[in-house]
Amino acid sequence: MNELADSLFNRRSDPRIPCFQKAHYVDLRGQKRRTEILNTSQGGAKITVDKGVRIGDRFRLLDQEQNDSANGTAVEVRWIEPLPGGVRLIVGVKKLESLAAPL
Repeated sequence: MNELADSLFNRRSDPRIPCFQKAHYVDLRGQKRRTEILNTSQGGAKITVDKGVRIGDRFRLLDQEQNDSANGTAVEVRWIEPLPGGVRLIVGVKKLESLAAPL
């Protein structure tokens, strides 16, 4: 494969680091919800969320020590995969500089 085809096939330029960490996220209504971080990378993470989350949603991801949503990491949902049972989802999120919508 040539370099361009190789880069298109594997979009991830930074490695995923497997982990399992209980955390929280603050949804669009300002409610704190539970989540589990399954793996992380420099650009994002794979996490579990409630079924109401949609592609493009933005929220703050908080680790167990963070109680204030202003200190969390701003993320945007990039893809969704339902978990068996349909109550929870696995989603891929991209880290953002802020929650402000792009111009």
